[in-house]
Amino acid sequence: MTGVFDLKAIETAANLGVCRGRAWQIDGQLISQSQGDANIARRNKWQAENCCDKVYVHRYLRGSSYGTAGDLNIDKRAGEVFLTDQELQIELVQTPLFVQGLHLSKELLGYDRAKHPAYIRFSNDPVVGKLLNTEMDRLYTALFLRPEEARSAFQRFISCIKVAIGSEASDLDVRRRARIAMKDLICQFIEQRLEDPDLGVNTVLKNFGVSRASLYRMFDEKGGVRQYISDRRLFRAVIDIADAQKRRGSVSAAAEKWGFSSNPNFNRAVKRKFGVTPGMLVSPTTRAPIQAQNAEEIVEYFR
Repeated sequence: MTGVFDLKAIETAANLGVCRGRAWQIDGQLISQSQGDANIARRNKWQAENCCDKVYVHRYLRGSSYGTAGDLNIDKRAGEVFLTDQELQIELVQTPLFVQGLHLSKELLGYDRAKHPAYIRFSNDPVVGKLLNTEMDRLYTALFLRPEEARSAFQRFISCIKVAIGSEASDLDVRRRARIAMKDLICQFIEQRLEDPDLGVNTVLKNFGVSRASLYRMFDEKGGVRQYISDRRLFRAVIDIADAQKRRGSVSAAAEKWGFSSNPNFNRAVKRKFGVTPGMLVSPTTRAPIQAQNAEEIVEYFR
């Protein structure tokens, strides 16, 4: 990778004898994924000057690195997202790595060396670290899909980085994309904790550090966070009832499991959402799913 840094291989017991990479380009920005054996990485003064208009936003899926970047001590481990100013000279010892990263122009991010740190460990804020890791997952999945999906995921990730570093280049579209990404992360958090009776607005506020007003705006179209949680629990309860196939006590069991205060309240919630009572959700007249073995059977079913 001439012009970025030099690599010198070193032998370790963990080496796999693998060195491969892949790269994409979106809106003139380079996105890469690579894995390789242990090495010493150096960027000299000339190389640093050659890429002084770039920052590198990256994470290790496997491996770690230790050393210096400029006058900073570097200790990078798998699972965290970092930003480093490519203007820094580096000297690192790297264990066998699997790394994903974006080589981004400072202009795109609104990054200013005079205002922003040369080395940022985003996991210092657990919420930001989790958000960026989730968005990198989304981006690298989208890179293997249609170009428009990859570009949308890229723009959303860039928006999150801009907000995370407090960029002055954060316009309304940037803040909107970042807010959607944060909402998706909150929804994931909620979904994983639906059985927790203490889950509520205050739980979300405590774990994500967003303002009550921002949280309200995110979930306004869903009727608010409290209503969103109630609806998600309701859908889970309906699935349980359907799976129970009218077994005695299944409605009461589902209502209790998913936190509804009483059977009447649960009945009203189901009726309001689905137009029928819980007991009517699984009708004995419902036709069984097709168990077709081939295309001819499927065609025959619809004749």
